[in-house]
Amino acid sequence: MACLLFPVGLWLCVRTLRPARGHDAPDGPSPPAITALAVVGGMVGGMYGIGGGSLLGPILVGRGLPVTKVAPAALATTFITSTAGALTYAVLALSTPGDIAPEWGLGLLCGLGGLIGGYVGAHLQPRLPETALRLLLGALATALAGLYAVQALTDLTPRPGGAPTDRPPRCRSPPSSAWHEHAGGGGRFRSGMLLPVGRVVRVAEF
Repeated sequence: MACLLFPVGLWLCVRTLRPARGHDAPDGPSPPAITALAVVGGMVGGMYGIGGGSLLGPILVGRGLPVTKVAPAALATTFITSTAGALTYAVLALSTPGDIAPEWGLGLLCGLGGLIGGYVGAHLQPRLPETALRLLLGALATALAGLYAVQALTDLTPRPGGAPTDRPPRCRSPPSSAWHEHAGGGGRFRSGMLLPVGRVVRVAEF
């Protein structure tokens, strides 16, 4: 997600500070382009659990559409894609191994917070200039990308002491009962068998 949100947020900030003249149509992208963007946004939202409006909003605003027009459309997109994604995961949980069922309690709490925040934001939007709204949207997308990147790097950093691995330690000394000593040829040598112990195959040494 960081690889998607960071360039989109940075691009929106640059386009706001240095708008391109004569390239964007008054009504923004064409309907086929918006549909294609919505398909991509829905796929990303279904994989990562975010609303499609999180990606569509900055892109549409950067392409010339006003925030007053993009915000209601992005909220409707987020609602539809989030509902469809949650229902899809709920159905897949009935026949797919693993714990992929939605956390309905957590989802309802987040939805309640989003409902309150959306109501407050809709009342604040007319009081803010368009340029400030665009810059704020770009800054939020960039900051969110930074948070995603920090979280990913934190998850990849090994913890002190190291986490236990799934593989048991290798042992090169098989049980003594599996080995026999033989005399002959002017010396003594040992022979043995390959004995699987758990998931480890212990190899004989001669």
